[in-house]
Amino acid sequence: MKENDVSKTFRLRFFIFIAIAVAGVFIFVSAVNSFVKKDNIPFNQGWDMSFRDSFSKNVDLYRYRISGRIKKGEAVLLDNRLPETIGGSMILSFRAEYSYVRVYVDGECIYSYMGGKDNTQITPGDAVHMVSLPESAAGKLCRVALHPGYDDAFNKLPLFTLIPARQISASYMTSDIYTNLVGIFLFMTGLILLITSIVLFFSRRKWNICFSLGLLSFLVGMWALCRGGVIELYSLDFSTNTRIEHLSLFFAVLPFMGLTISIRGTGPSIKKRICTAAGIAIYSAFYIFALINEYFNSVNIAHMYSIFQLVAVGCGFLVIYGTKSDDKEKRTVYRIMNAGLIVVIVGLAADIIRYHAQRIMTVDSRVLNYSFIPITAICYIIITGYSYLTMLNDFFIEQANEEALKRLAYTDILTNLHNRAWSNNKLDELYKKGLKYQIISFDVNDLKIVNDSMGHAAGDALLKDCAEILNSCFDDVGHIVRTGGDEFLVIITEGRKSFVTRGLKKMEKLEAEYNVMRKYHIKISYGSADSSEQENMTPDMVLRLADDRMYQMKKDKRFSNS
Repeated sequence: MKENDVSKTFRLRFFIFIAIAVAGVFIFVSAVNSFVKKDNIPFNQGWDMSFRDSFSKNVDLYRYRISGRIKKGEAVLLDNRLPETIGGSMILSFRAEYSYVRVYVDGECIYSYMGGKDNTQITPGDAVHMVSLPESAAGKLCRVALHPGYDDAFNKLPLFTLIPARQISASYMTSDIYTNLVGIFLFMTGLILLITSIVLFFSRRKWNICFSLGLLSFLVGMWALCRGGVIELYSLDFSTNTRIEHLSLFFAVLPFMGLTISIRGTGPSIKKRICTAAGIAIYSAFYIFALINEYFNSVNIAHMYSIFQLVAVGCGFLVIYGTKSDDKEKRTVYRIMNAGLIVVIVGLAADIIRYHAQRIMTVDSRVLNYSFIPITAICYIIITGYSYLTMLNDFFIEQANEEALKRLAYTDILTNLHNRAWSNNKLDELYKKGLKYQIISFDVNDLKIVNDSMGHAAGDALLKDCAEILNSCFDDVGHIVRTGGDEFLVIITEGRKSFVTRGLKKMEKLEAEYNVMRKYHIKISYGSADSSEQENMTPDMVLRLADDRMYQMKKDKRFSNS
């Protein structure tokens, strides 16, 4: 099977696995959601609503929309009689958008969020409210008073659920279980990727995509946890939670832009580079404005979200247009990453339509209540993460191949020692740094005689034996090199010279031991020279001096043998 076919099969199996895993998680979550909510009682029928001079009886909260624009401080009053069948220790759960809230049972105020409409100095948050009902609340009249903290804070009414008090913690999770679970996954994935990117940064690997992906995952996860209500398990400061929700979502666009640039690269023309820079600059300015607005409320938050959608889409297209798609497009990994961009575009377009449709259309609130942003983010991060891991794997393989080639270029194949090219580089490095060193030049005696009388295989064995002897004697002293033919050398840096005598004595001892076991005779001549013997000695001068002394030793041995 060809490599491309294997790669395609792997990708197909990967995406099938992801699809099955997502379907399995969806089924599991739905089952858990149904089990946890089996004792919950929907409480959305039969409400009477008072707003301005209008009064509506028997309102269906799922479909009702407030006509006209609601103003800050106006009152929306909802009245209904609690079911006779509810037992004690029940919670009235509902989400109120940017409103001060008071809840009454039989005319007595049992819950007040930010003091109702009287405390207008503090901006209300968008939150899930859990109101503990009195033990004797069954059958009594319940009133919920909503006072919007902004103009156009909401146009649909909250949905109410009666839940057992023992399930209050689980109810925060299941109030929007899909958003919350995706939020937990994205939040934890983001933390892992951010930590991984720090490790990659210090190891000088490709960290930028991992960092942007981790930051995007972390921010969208934080937004989802705030939006879904899980954050309220840890903080009941609804205003701060809402502020974190907005700023997390707004800031998430910047790492997305960074990912787009990292994946596609900067545009080749000045026009495209200007588009990219303009997109980033305009959105950065918007985020600074949004950050200031969260604390000073100069712009209505409902309008701010629409502005965010407009600016994010416009700047996102500027960045995408300004990045190039050259030969990288031909690589499968980049095509998959660009498919992730398409997923984001489609998902955000769908969410923008959903957001505005729920504000203007009279449809069941449950149909359009769930944002597409979390599922869009998780699909994009899985696709991009898979592509990034593939790219990182390719990078490591290429790097390993380069290292192998480099090792091969500087290694003697027969003896597996450093070769002449390596020694030249090493000696040049020592010379340029002004470091002192010593060279011992070695020559294997009678290699030609062994080759002629016993064959080249025996000659190769002789060279390997000499390499083993030198390794045993000088491996912990210096760098051992085969410079070619029957010649070796050892490069010894300052501080290790005291071990040379010991190494030479050990070499002579090993020669004698090998000669007992071999048919050929091993005898190595050597000569030593130090870079500090003369002023300004170059590596060639030191090497020549060591060779001269080695050849003198070789000559002396021949004279003594004759």
